[in-house]
Amino acid sequence: MHNTSCVEDFNQRIAFYNGLLPNLLTKLETSLKGSTFVLCDLYKVFEDVYTQPAAYGFTNVNGSCCIDEARNGTRGCARNVAPCADRTSHVFFDPFHPTESFHFIWMRRFLKDHSVCSPFTLFELMQL
Repeated sequence: MHNTSCVEDFNQRIAFYNGLLPNLLTKLETSLKGSTFVLCDLYKVFEDVYTQPAAYGFTNVNGSCCIDEARNGTRGCARNVAPCADRTSHVFFDPFHPTESFHFIWMRRFLKDHSVCSPFTLFELMQL
C-alpha cells in the first residue's frame, strides 16, 4: 500500500495468495465434512484505511508510533525513546505491528461487515 517497490512486491505476493485462498477453503470444506470456514480479508481493511484514513480517525498511515532502532522501518522500537503521544492517530505502533486502534477496526469489520468476510461475518458464524 505504500508507494515503494519493496512494499509493492509484498502487495503482489499478498494479492496472489489471497486469490488462491477461496478455492483452498472450498476444498477444505469438502474434505472436512461438517466444517465451516469464513474468509475475512484483512488486506481490504488495510486498503480502506489507507485510502480514507480520516474516516477511521487516523492521521498517519505510513509511519509508526515509535522510532525504530535502525531509523529506517526495519527494526523494532528504539530503547529509551518514548512513542508518539497519540497512538490512536497511527495505523502502526512499530514498523511491523498495527496499533490497538487498527486492531479494533479490523475486528469490528470482521464481526459485522460482509464486504470483508464471506460467506458469513464472524458474528454470524458464532450464531450457527
